[in-house]
Amino acid sequence: MPATGARGNNKQGDFAMLAQACRRAGRLKEEAVAQYCSGVLYDNAGQRGRAKECYARMLAAAQACPDDASARAARMVAHNRLGVNMHAMGDYDRAMVHHEAHRELADVAGKFVAHLNLGLAQAALGELEEAASNYRHALRSAIRAGSMQGEAVACGNLALV
Repeated sequence: MPATGARGNNKQGDFAMLAQACRRAGRLKEEAVAQYCSGVLYDNAGQRGRAKECYARMLAAAQACPDDASARAARMVAHNRLGVNMHAMGDYDRAMVHHEAHRELADVAGKFVAHLNLGLAQAALGELEEAASNYRHALRSAIRAGSMQGEAVACGNLALV
């Protein structure tokens, strides 16, 4: 069922229209944000395939932007969301491609997430040594970031493999 706003408007339609208008106006960062919002709505509705399409368009818009901090952040988020969706859909190899791209763009906190997600995909494929290596990298990132919760998550996953 589509998400609706206060006046009964279809939010998906609103974000699709916004993304198209932003693309026509050359406002690629704003298009990327509209695609992200659309993807989140589809994710929340359990429509992973449609969400993946939105995140792919988000990534394309962000890649077309001049390279600055906000475009880099949009590419990071798009790669993360694409990886998570592909993992949820059972496409672990393609998920890892996006998690690796996320890791390359990320700061310390983002590297924690990327390494953790890489480990999850590798564990799902039965690549336990590789998964353990990524969980150790995630643990190092959590320690650098001062995140005890991150340390606990990385240690827990490391113990599982």
